Amino acid sequence: MKKVIILLAIFSYWKCIGQITTEERQVANAFFISSDWSNAKTAYEKICETEPTNWQAKNRLGVALSEMGNTRKAISILEESVKLSNNNAQPLYHLARAYARSGEPDMAFKHLDLSMTNGFAQLTRFENDSMLTPLKKDPRL
Repeated sequence: MKKVIILLAIFSYWKCIGQITTEERQVANAFFISSDWSNAKTAYEKICETEPTNWQAKNRLGVALSEMGNTRKAISILEESVKLSNNNAQPLYHLARAYARSGEPDMAFKHLDLSMTNGFAQLTRFENDSMLTPLKKDPRL
């Protein structure tokens, strides 16, 4: 009986340590919304470490990395987000942006098409997105 109680106590302790609080999520969101990419990156890295299947957190981490110019790492994280989300339009769109920024127009167009196929319909956002500027000169557009 004593062993069971000890095991339950250890399990409860580790379960509490491995959780992200509402406040931590709000802080991460505030950094993201205010375009504080360095702090957003740090906050979302913690969330992703604790919740490795949280595709929304991976999406935001990928955006922060991309905005900071770390496109290789952003692409890797965003690809994970796409898989975890079952091809949700948002991470597909952000993956297209990262590919455009990294000078890979074929992959950027592929993921833009996939994002639209999966429901991305914010055309004004696309038109005003400076990260997609290199694609606007491409005849495929």
